[in-house]
Amino acid sequence: MDVETADDLRAMGAVEAYARLKFQLAAASP
Repeated sequence: MDVETADDLRAMGAVEAYARLKFQLAAASP
C-alpha cells in the first residue's frame, strides 16, 4: 500500500528523530 496515514507518518517521524538524536549523541561522545 502506498497510502500512509497521519499516524504512520507521525510514527516514522518519531523514529527518524530518535535515530538522529542517537546519532548526534554518539558523535558527540569521545
